[in-house]
Amino acid sequence: MVFLCLFKTLFPYEQMYLLNQQLICNADQFKHAVITVGGQAVQYWISYYHAQYGDRLPDERLTTSVDCDYSARKDDIAAIAKTLNVKTWENKDGQPPSLAQFMLIDQDTHDIKRDDGRLFAVPDAPDEPNVVDIIDRPGGFDRSDFQGKALPVYRPVLCRSNRPRHA
Repeated sequence: MVFLCLFKTLFPYEQMYLLNQQLICNADQFKHAVITVGGQAVQYWISYYHAQYGDRLPDERLTTSVDCDYSARKDDIAAIAKTLNVKTWENKDGQPPSLAQFMLIDQDTHDIKRDDGRLFAVPDAPDEPNVVDIIDRPGGFDRSDFQGKALPVYRPVLCRSNRPRHA
């Protein structure tokens, strides 16, 4: 597809932001939480607290990824795909934690999804659609960690502001 080089590719964190906007606007369609995880979740955290850390930011290669990862439940996969207007490939026989993947190809146009002329593509390969991976849980967690209880959220900025200052 030669014509795709005419379009700018969205950065992965921009793709995640725009996908999250779509999911948030349609949150009433989901039975359970859909949680941003992986490198893009770390990127969100860093951008949110950027002012607190100034120029002491970690290497970008360590804090982001190309694909877009979500933790969700199987019974929400179809609703997520419908919201994003993409086709789903469920991992019925594969190994957990991957439940499904979506190629970011618009169901109506059959082309790579776009936002204002910008492509949801792999940054170094504008003719290759980016991928959304739906997992049942992030690495290091058990399924029971997400069932019937809330996870505590620690805010390092609050911890930093409550620490005694050293002269």
